[in-house]
Amino acid sequence: MLLDGRRAPLPGIVPAVTWLDLAAAACLTWAAAQRGAWRDRGQWSTPFDGPVLAMLALATVGALNEGSAGRQPHVLQQLAACAGAFYGLAFVLRRTPGSAEFAWRALALTAGAMGAHALWTASAGFGALAHQAQGVDARGIGSHALAGMLAFATLASAGRALERQATAAWRLAFVVGAAGLAAHAAVGGFAIDPLSLARLDAPMNFSTACITWLLASALARGAWALRRERRAEAWRWRALAGATAGLGAASVFGDGSGGEGVRVLGVLAAVAILGSPAKAESLREVVVDDESPLARAA
Repeated sequence: MLLDGRRAPLPGIVPAVTWLDLAAAACLTWAAAQRGAWRDRGQWSTPFDGPVLAMLALATVGALNEGSAGRQPHVLQQLAACAGAFYGLAFVLRRTPGSAEFAWRALALTAGAMGAHALWTASAGFGALAHQAQGVDARGIGSHALAGMLAFATLASAGRALERQATAAWRLAFVVGAAGLAAHAAVGGFAIDPLSLARLDAPMNFSTACITWLLASALARGAWALRRERRAEAWRWRALAGATAGLGAASVFGDGSGGEGVRVLGVLAAVAILGSPAKAESLREVVVDDESPLARAA
């Protein structure tokens, strides 16, 4: 995401291909190379298939309506890459004990690194931070991408920082992330505004907000279920549930979901949920209602 935001070139590759596309291809290749990967196709399914497929279908319709000159084709490309990365990582990490720790460390690293970056940039003046955030958004990464990504990572990492066995590194990542988040808030880095509900009058915006809310609520309910199943880790799952619920609220009350950055972190959140052992029946019942209209449509 950071390489795409800086428009770092891909040597010898057509401009339409992004670093996120290459990351997704690597994840799928890694999964496909696993022993027995194609023997049981059921291993590729997840409790989040319905919302993910519905989001891809809606983005495809939007891209076909807008044509190559619009914004939707780029959104579809981001969603397809994130879906590929999700299924590849979920397949591999669900077969590896303790794999969820990979996702948690990535979230903490994101919070600490982006928080430090925001503070460093703001040291030259809040105007410099605002200019940089606007520059990333202008490159098509998303709306309020830096602030949205930092908010998600910081809130998701808060639970690990509150746990009794948390090391100083976890607490430092949260503190630095929170400080960077405050800097973004000072320059108006968020787009949460009840007045923005008016944009939902457009059918495409309304449909996108609904499916994003359903996917975010599925992640939040999955994390909340693990809070009961894994009581020693209750704080981390509470925090992750809050972060994903906040993503759903952002999709309704403003275009502040963060675009590509938060989608990538959403993949990590889903992988953390799927990679944590729990009673399969409990997680399946809480995350996805098989009788819901969304599940039937997908």
